[in-house]
Amino acid sequence: MLIEIGISLATWLGGKIADKGFDAICEKLKSKEDIDAKFKQCVEHVANKLEKKYPDILGNSIGDFFTQEKVFGELIKLLFVNQIINEEVIAQSFDTSTLPRDFILEFVNELKSKLEQETAFQDLLANKELCDALASISKKVEDISKNSTLIVAGIDKTNEILQKQSPKEFNLKDYVSGYKKKLINNIKTVNFLGLGIDPSIQKGKRKELASIFVKPTFQINSKYHLEIEERGNKNSPCFIEEKDKVSFCNLFNRGYNYIILGNPGAGKSLLLEAIMLYISGKSKEFSSEDILSYIPFYIELKKYIAFKKRGDKGCNLLEYLVHSLDYSSGIIEDNLLEILKKEKAILFFDGFDEIFNVNDKISVKHDIENFHTDFPTVRSITTSRFTGYNEAKFDEKEWCEMSILPFNNEQIIEYVQKWYQLEEEDAEKRDSEISDFISKMYNIDNDLMSNPLLLSLIVILYRNNLKIPESKFEIYQSCTNTLVDKWDVHRQINIEIENAILQKKESIFSDLAFWQYKTLSSPNPDITYHKAKSTVADSLVKKKLADDDNKDSLAASFLEYAQKRSIYFDNNFTHKTFLEYYTAYWIYSNIEKKHKTEERNKIIKQYIENPFWYVVLELLLNFIDKDQPDPEILDGIIEDNSNDIASLSFLLQASPYALPSLKNISERAQILVYTRTIEHILFLKANEGKMADGKEQVRYNLFSKIQQNTVNPKQKEIINKAINNFQNKNLAFYIFMEELCYYDDFKFDFDEIRNTSEYQETLRKNSYLFLLSYSKTMNYIQILIKYIKLFGIGSVFEGHNAWFTNSGFKGISAIFHYFVNQMSSHNIKNLYGNLKILEKNSLPKIQLLEYLLTYPYLGTNYETMQYLRDTIGKINDETEKIIGLVLLINSSNDIDNFNTARQIRNMKKNEMIKEFIKEFEISDKAILDLCNSL
Repeated sequence: MLIEIGISLATWLGGKIADKGFDAICEKLKSKEDIDAKFKQCVEHVANKLEKKYPDILGNSIGDFFTQEKVFGELIKLLFVNQIINEEVIAQSFDTSTLPRDFILEFVNELKSKLEQETAFQDLLANKELCDALASISKKVEDISKNSTLIVAGIDKTNEILQKQSPKEFNLKDYVSGYKKKLINNIKTVNFLGLGIDPSIQKGKRKELASIFVKPTFQINSKYHLEIEERGNKNSPCFIEEKDKVSFCNLFNRGYNYIILGNPGAGKSLLLEAIMLYISGKSKEFSSEDILSYIPFYIELKKYIAFKKRGDKGCNLLEYLVHSLDYSSGIIEDNLLEILKKEKAILFFDGFDEIFNVNDKISVKHDIENFHTDFPTVRSITTSRFTGYNEAKFDEKEWCEMSILPFNNEQIIEYVQKWYQLEEEDAEKRDSEISDFISKMYNIDNDLMSNPLLLSLIVILYRNNLKIPESKFEIYQSCTNTLVDKWDVHRQINIEIENAILQKKESIFSDLAFWQYKTLSSPNPDITYHKAKSTVADSLVKKKLADDDNKDSLAASFLEYAQKRSIYFDNNFTHKTFLEYYTAYWIYSNIEKKHKTEERNKIIKQYIENPFWYVVLELLLNFIDKDQPDPEILDGIIEDNSNDIASLSFLLQASPYALPSLKNISERAQILVYTRTIEHILFLKANEGKMADGKEQVRYNLFSKIQQNTVNPKQKEIINKAINNFQNKNLAFYIFMEELCYYDDFKFDFDEIRNTSEYQETLRKNSYLFLLSYSKTMNYIQILIKYIKLFGIGSVFEGHNAWFTNSGFKGISAIFHYFVNQMSSHNIKNLYGNLKILEKNSLPKIQLLEYLLTYPYLGTNYETMQYLRDTIGKINDETEKIIGLVLLINSSNDIDNFNTARQIRNMKKNEMIKEFIKEFEISDKAILDLCNSL
């Protein structure tokens, strides 16, 4: 492969001229290793020569610049012997604003001269017809003079040459078949992180993706799509047990375009690879076989935005897709247009949250929306972390927002079994360790075990120590130590590297990681081998392990060592765990341990708003906590970062892992985090409509994070105290408190607040607060009567939207809560008696019937349905009889042969009701008029 970024001259050139009559050249290119190696040597020779002449340009990485994908294709075309180089077009094709005059021309001429000395390139680069062909491929002849970097003699004859040498036209069927085969080959295996330290254990080999992939379950978040699900047919394959859950196999039963959200380590990218693999291989993993006829295309959004910034203003997703496919398949824009307009295609947009600039994120969102406008039959899935998505949310009516649910116990066990199947050949030992792991896993925080990334690390550590780590920090620290330090003992690899350097490897890796993490979160995240090597070289010099004469060679040896031990390869740490851990370790060892408090605070302030840094900062807090005798340091950090929303978002996000695991942090500091968060939530509510777009979503996000943290008993106790101690209590605060209780499975201790005269007075004035406060009471009929007396009959049917959560209350009314309680198995036998009581209290039964006829769905259970079945025929009051019938129909459509011989399963709701009106011989005019109006 050429240089370190994976571009091969032979592959690139072969893809351009395949099936175009250059058979002899194509045959020669098959020995690509030799050609690529020689070409690499020539590029490096010229780059090194010019780096000495121009040490301060291109970050002293000239070779890396000319092997970037965009630059590479232009460079090759300029190297042909007969090429006449147009300097004006060079200026248009390359950014020369920061380069010395004629620098690119100098590089090209130097490289041409060097290549001419190599016999492997003499005939190749002297071939005029090949030069003409490359000028014309993917372009119309009339556009060449404007857009190409080539000015060649006889350009008007190019099409004639290509037509003679390229008798085959684009064959869509052949292309799609070949493309899917290549795609399967590229994604069918994953870099399996087994990596056991014992020499008898299989080590880090690539494994079949299907052999390790555990199918996740999804939860629908979009209220719009939840309502569609509720109105749907529960017997259709779209549904599984719960209306808001979607299984992996039923994912494509719906025709939605998806936004799939997940926490760090939820397996979003692996999910997309698995879907593409199953679609391309026509594997019957999905209930809907129609999806197998789709052509999958993958776009990594952080690479797209980088490409877009480097390109012209008109750059869009179509151009990028052509660009990304071009190197492997030779497809041109017209071909791709034909596919997108005539064939079924599905696009996978990965990593929306990894676009860090909000304006860039909005720009990409618009590009995706416009792409769907241009190609309305195309389907898509876009992935993102939760944090980072809401800055530029998609329209939930057009995109169904779903989240990847954490693994349940069955999925955890499935992963462990698959992992061991790949890692341990001894069946007896395998079964014994799996059994022991399962017995121990129930004692570990489920937040750790249910995260696919953390689970994968936990299994590795258990495999080597037969002990399950108990905190996220222990997982990262132990995993890094196990997979880095112990490999040196067990892996028999000879690399000539000084022992003094190996003893400092943790510090060197941390220098490399911190540089790389900062670069990845910068506007131009350009990571190259040369820059990585320079970073290591500087680290060695700083540690007095090298000097200017030998630093480059020692750095290269260190990176070779890292590659052989599967720690750092292809310009990246082989597992994100290493990158995050060593970045946190760098801040801790270089800043915190040297008591550079201001610099530490500056780094935290700089990155605390960036979700990409959450894990790093969380690990940093744990590093600091480990060496502290008291809460002073951590309390100071918490208090210093508890005033703005972005900081609170991090502190709350980390809470299930970080705050409960910190020993040296006071209860006071934790209460402060929640108090400030509540203040921000209430401020945003008080000023809704006056603030910029997106602030409403910020309010929802902060509230949802508090909700999530109530799952942790210690944090729940802290939240309880923060609310009870809150000073500025008003209507919004009371509703915040009651909404939190409404969605919480555990009881909060807020009786002291509820018993105050201020709360009781507010309760009698606000129907929504009243509804929340009594929503879970057992005296539901008495509460509804009291509600009627306080707020009137009209308010009974008035819908209330939630103030602080966007997943639940939407138009929920007092009468809805009444029927939810009434329909429970404990209360259903009071149904008809309660209807009479409500009528005596000014709520006519005919109004209740009207409500039930228009409300789409009320959940129920078997006992309730059975009671309704058994009693409807015995009720004399016609209104009560129809109310019972509608409740049954709203709860289930499985009522064939119920007091009738007619089959009504497939009838619509209004048709069923009219059938039963005839069956029961209903004569009440009000009922008939109401039902006929449906």
